[in-house]
Amino acid sequence: MANEIELKLALAPQGMQIVKQSWLPRQAVESQARQQLGNIYFDTPELALNQHKVALRLREHNGQYIQTLKTKGQSVGGLHQRGEWEWEVAEPRLYPELLVGTAFPQEIQVGELTPLFRTDFERTVVLMRRGESLIELALDEGWVIAGERKAPILEVELELRQGNLAELFNLAQELAQEVPVWLSDVTKAERGYRLGGVVKSVADDALVLLPAGQWGQKLYRNWLRRMEGFRAQPTSTTAMQLIEAVATFQAAVAGLADWQWGGAERGQLAQQLAEELQELRGLVEKLPKSSQEALGQFERSHRAGQIALAFSRWFAVA
Repeated sequence: MANEIELKLALAPQGMQIVKQSWLPRQAVESQARQQLGNIYFDTPELALNQHKVALRLREHNGQYIQTLKTKGQSVGGLHQRGEWEWEVAEPRLYPELLVGTAFPQEIQVGELTPLFRTDFERTVVLMRRGESLIELALDEGWVIAGERKAPILEVELELRQGNLAELFNLAQELAQEVPVWLSDVTKAERGYRLGGVVKSVADDALVLLPAGQWGQKLYRNWLRRMEGFRAQPTSTTAMQLIEAVATFQAAVAGLADWQWGGAERGQLAQQLAEELQELRGLVEKLPKSSQEALGQFERSHRAGQIALAFSRWFAVA
């Protein structure tokens, strides 16, 4: 088993082009390669794997087949850490014996599994040396496909292969200054479940009584997920849900006296959240008649991604 430590950033179509044509050629890289990846995700008709927070997929890459099991793991401020088991297999089928001793739920019979959806995308993999750290940058561009429905994949994944976590955030923040980004808390598997209609939406974290820092993380995570919802479906409803999440998080940032964080930076981010809230309220006036115009305005702003990365960095080291 390997543990991944990565940041996943969503992009708009124009952002992906800027990254590939302008930003990336100016970086010092150790290696770069392109891959065409096709993935089939499996679950039972009752979605037992999804209920256990694990994902099982079969990937085809250059005529080779790879069976992968991933756990949901944890996401702290948008920084993903999860368990992963991966095996090269000889044929495009599942190998049940490989799942023994992993996080695969013992009560689920492999024979009950069936293909639910697929992801097809091109991945550009770049290894970058940053100080004493080695970071893998993966640009994913393609589609999530469930039956007759499909949705675009436009993502940048930054994985710390070795070295200092701070360098991972430094690179992400440099990228966010050049193109608008959104910290993504939703995996490709989750998007496939939603697209297929078997899971209606990505649920918010339950807001229970917690210490200030943990409560703040849940409010932050709900904000990220509401942004995902608005970008996927820009309607008056999803816009108001996003406004509610921003307002709640902004109030917490500004008002939690026992949230141990530097006052000056915290005050600055609270002000930036207030500015984000004001702009979002302006977008509602364009909905539903001009949904794409409202989405375009939202996706041209750098502010949300930069704020999210600042909080993610703090949560990761707090």
